[in-house]
Amino acid sequence: MTEFVLTPIGRVLGEERVDVAELFENYGPVRPGLAEKTGFRSVHRMAESVSLARFAVSAVPESVKDFLQANCDQLVVVSSSSQDVTPGIGSEIHQLLNLRASCSVVNINDACNGFQTGLQISRALLNDHAIKNILLITVDGYSRFFSDADLTVSPLFSDGAAAVLLSRSLRNPTISSYLPTTVALKASATVTAGSLRELLTIGSVDDLTVGLLPTLRMRGGEVFSFVAGRLPGVLADLRAQIDDTAWGRVTWFVHQGSRLVVNHVGSALDQPEDSLFRATNYGNVVSSSIPFQLQDNWDKVRQSDFIGFVTFGVGMAISANVWEVRGD
Repeated sequence: MTEFVLTPIGRVLGEERVDVAELFENYGPVRPGLAEKTGFRSVHRMAESVSLARFAVSAVPESVKDFLQANCDQLVVVSSSSQDVTPGIGSEIHQLLNLRASCSVVNINDACNGFQTGLQISRALLNDHAIKNILLITVDGYSRFFSDADLTVSPLFSDGAAAVLLSRSLRNPTISSYLPTTVALKASATVTAGSLRELLTIGSVDDLTVGLLPTLRMRGGEVFSFVAGRLPGVLADLRAQIDDTAWGRVTWFVHQGSRLVVNHVGSALDQPEDSLFRATNYGNVVSSSIPFQLQDNWDKVRQSDFIGFVTFGVGMAISANVWEVRGD
C-alpha cells in the first residue's frame, strides 16, 4: 500500500493551566534570555485523579465512539509516560472505548518521535487486508515526573493526548469535523544515537522519604547540541529523495521542543523565524506535538502538495518524513 487516509479526531490538554512567567518568578532566578528561548507562555497539567488511559480516551469525542466500536480493527497507542510495565495502557484504552474483541492492540514506547513512529507502523499494518481502520492515540503526562520547582523541565512540558484515524480508503462516513485526506509517504530519514540516551530519560530516583520515584531528567543544552549536530545530515538525506520543486512546496511541522530549537530547525529549512513555532500557548505535548499542529492547521494541510514532519527526542533520535497530500 502506498497511501492511506488520515482523519484527525480530537485532542485534549491537561485541565490545569500553569503560567510559565509565574514558574520563573516563584522558583527563579533564571539565566537571562531563558524565557525567550523556551518561548512558552503556559503549560498544562492533568488532574492527579485521572489515569493516563482515561486522559487519552478524553481526546476521542463521544460522536466518534459508535463508529470506532463498529469499525476499528487496530488500536495503536504511543506513550512514554505510562507507569504500567505490562500490559501497556492500550488494553485499558481498548476497554474504556468498548472496542470490539477483534480489534487488536499495539503499544509503542516512544516520546517526541512517537507520532511518526505510530504512522510508520500503522502504514505497515494497513498492508494487512484484514485491517481497514486504525485508531492511533498519542498520550503523555510528564507532569507526574517532575515538580514545578525543576526549571530544567517545568516551563516546557505539557500533558496532552491526540487521536487520529488511519484508513485504507475514503469509504468511511464523515465522523469528524476534520475532513479525511489521502496521504502517501514521499521521503523518510532518521538517525539514532543510542550512546546519548541519558540526555533525556524518565527513570527511578531514590527519595529517602518515599523510596524510588520515576523522575524526568533532561540535559537541555546537550539535547540542543545533538539536534544541531545531526540535523543537517538527516535533512540532506531527506532532500536527496525528492526533487527541488517538491522540496520547495513542503508545508513543515516541527516538534515543539522549545522556541530556540524550533527556530533552529526552521532556519535549516529556510523558513522565517517563528513561523514554525506554534505551541506558545500550550507547551511541549511530547508525542502529540505534531497531531496538535495538524489539527490547528488542517485546512492548510489539505491545500498543501506536501507536508513534512521533523521530530527529535529520546533515544536520542531524529526522524524526518515528507508526505504527499493527494486530496480526496
